Amino acid sequence: FSALVTLPAGATEIRIVVQDADLEICCDRQLLSRAISKLIDNAIKFSPRGVKIVVGAATTSAGDLGILVNDDGPGVAEGKLASLSQPFAQTDMSMRRSKEGLGLGIPLVQAIAAAHGGTLRIDSKPGEGVRALLLMPAARIRGAALTASRAVAAG
Repeated sequence: FSALVTLPAGATEIRIVVQDADLEICCDRQLLSRAISKLIDNAIKFSPRGVKIVVGAATTSAGDLGILVNDDGPGVAEGKLASLSQPFAQTDMSMRRSKEGLGLGIPLVQAIAAAHGGTLRIDSKPGEGVRALLLMPAARIRGAALTASRAVAAG
């Protein structure tokens, strides 16, 4: 499954790519939706107009479900990546920062992932955008093809 969404005035292009649309994940759908929305909101908020964002979902070689939000925005310096997971921390802590927010988005996404037995990984380099990968454990995934492959592996 693949879709393309362009926000008003061509401000942002979001491409959605799903490896297997038949997979289901056992989760609190409202919380997981909020986590994914926070990652997309951050990609839009901290990037210039015209940014391209890819939102994808696919199973990993370990059988986990990876949900990816990747943008081609300005990126984050390596030294500031670790602080993003701290509540109320932002890459720009000055009083003159141009972006609003409390600095709770990434910590919230991490808490939602942890509540489901998953993890959040964020990779970035200045000028190369941000790659946020939400990993949900294989035990939470259901789907006909996945069930069949697990049965063969156990067999």
